[in-house]
Amino acid sequence: MNATDLDKALQLALEIEGLIMLMQARDESAPEEISHMLEMKTNELASVFSSGINIACEQIESSESSSLESDGSDNTIGKPDKPDESPESPESIITEAPAIQNCDEPEEIHLLADRIAGKAAQELKRAFTLNDRYRFCREIFAGNSEDLNGAIDTINAMATYDQAEQWMIEVMNVDTDDSVVKEFMSIVAKHFNK
Repeated sequence: MNATDLDKALQLALEIEGLIMLMQARDESAPEEISHMLEMKTNELASVFSSGINIACEQIESSESSSLESDGSDNTIGKPDKPDESPESPESIITEAPAIQNCDEPEEIHLLADRIAGKAAQELKRAFTLNDRYRFCREIFAGNSEDLNGAIDTINAMATYDQAEQWMIEVMNVDTDDSVVKEFMSIVAKHFNK
């Protein structure tokens, strides 16, 4: 997948997240159009990934066939090397397969969200999801998106997290004990690698 496909997949994922949250908020009163939009966006996201997978498969197949042709071996699977030999039965192949060894310690799994959360956002605006922006606009900035955008731009220009925190307390008069403010500031802290 190229960068354009990844950007498109990320945008679609954010749109899907917003639609799901909207459906959850409205419960049974959600209009059918939302379900239809969710289905369309999900299908579109699946097509982005399937096109990337198809391209990757084609590249693998072409590299495998070129390596097989270059070493002079026969390119057919299951065909015996000598005419008087018969191919192995599926049972013998399965029983001769090496056993999978269990490790004492489980392998550490790195989720995409964990990797993203561990890195600082280059630009603070990109650190906030669409849903974050709506929620913070509504709950911290009294529905004023210009205030939210101005605050993000101002914080982005600051050199340290401490400056941003002090500015939020003194200038924006936010309650640092509020859970929503804490979530906002945690995103800001990630921006400053704190």
